[in-house]
Amino acid sequence: MNDATGASQVVKKDARGLDEIKTDQFILYVKQGPQAMLVAAVTGNISPSAKDKLQSTLEHIHAIYLPQLQAFEGDTTVFSPTSIELSDCLLEEEKSASVTKKKPWMALLLFAVIIAAVIYYFFVGWQTNQVEDGIAALPTDKGIVVNKSEIVGRRQIELTILRDPDAISIKEWMALGSITQEQQANWISVTEIPFISLSSGIVQKRIATLVEDFNIANANKAGTGVEYDPLTNIIRGQLSSTQRIVFTAKLAEIEGLSSLAPQMNLTPSKN
Repeated sequence: MNDATGASQVVKKDARGLDEIKTDQFILYVKQGPQAMLVAAVTGNISPSAKDKLQSTLEHIHAIYLPQLQAFEGDTTVFSPTSIELSDCLLEEEKSASVTKKKPWMALLLFAVIIAAVIYYFFVGWQTNQVEDGIAALPTDKGIVVNKSEIVGRRQIELTILRDPDAISIKEWMALGSITQEQQANWISVTEIPFISLSSGIVQKRIATLVEDFNIANANKAGTGVEYDPLTNIIRGQLSSTQRIVFTAKLAEIEGLSSLAPQMNLTPSKN
């Protein structure tokens, strides 16, 4: 990696968690925070106390200006009071190193804070758009359909869905789009509206549930029973004439059955 002057750079992290970017002219010390980063350009050596001062200053700026950093949209005037704290960083290091030549550290540090906040702001916006794109790409054949998806803030999405009672859970559905549990819990607000899905997968699930319940209810009647194969879409089994009437009546009540039209292969029971 090269800097603006063409000099080579070496990047490493010291014991205090500061990234050091070395060039032929100076060293950049970068301290990353949750919402912003603090950057100091140094010629010569920087004392441990000055590094600690950078850390404490960044923490204090976050403590005072966290709401402004999270809502930052380009207006830097709100951060003007930070110039006093940033100036203290420079004065403390100048005293310890007996440096008399004045350098524009305050402007550099303030500029770095602002740039870091802007970068973070757009990064979070990009993250939110990626999650919304993931929602839009979720499958629609699982009994869940997106009715409305709207970004209302950074990492804030309001989602309205239509969900069939026989559908998989919302958590399982979102996992199909690689949406993490943390994003589901903290980024997305879900409003669920019940509806009846006619997708083949849901209709097959209703048939399988009916077959299972019917077999349980008639478990004491030997020689009878039905099974359903969703791959071939065939219902087969042995039923008495009365059981056949009851089963076919219940089958006809299933929403979306006509679109799937399963084949029936039922024979009279021996009993």
